[in-house]
Amino acid sequence: MSKFSRNINAIDRYLRGHRRDFMEPLGLKGIHARLFMMICRVPGLSQDQLSKRMGFDKSTIARQVELLEQLGYVNRKASEKDKRVLCVFPTEKMLEVWPRLDEDIQKWENALLQALTPEEKLQLDTILTKINENIGKED
Repeated sequence: MSKFSRNINAIDRYLRGHRRDFMEPLGLKGIHARLFMMICRVPGLSQDQLSKRMGFDKSTIARQVELLEQLGYVNRKASEKDKRVLCVFPTEKMLEVWPRLDEDIQKWENALLQALTPEEKLQLDTILTKINENIGKED
């Protein structure tokens, strides 16, 4: 495994563990932190849009959103444009948790990037964006 892959894997493991530790006291998993981010930042996304943005299959997102709904964190409503499409909205319960989660994410990112200069942070963001754009492209 290359040094690049080892570093990406280490950051990913750390991030997943951190999200898990934050969400476990709520009876949730790390994936739910990402769902909280997407749903609170862009209320009304469809489950299909959540699936595409997060890179998970539709059935995984449907199961996780259903769980969040059962726990009172989200409401699903049929789209006004297409009644077959379910759009996901945060409830007050989710909106109460969101500021703490968002703050925790910001602290984590700041700690992770503290040794970088502003220029290096911009370069890193540019490089990671390019890499992310290559995901899914065929050779």
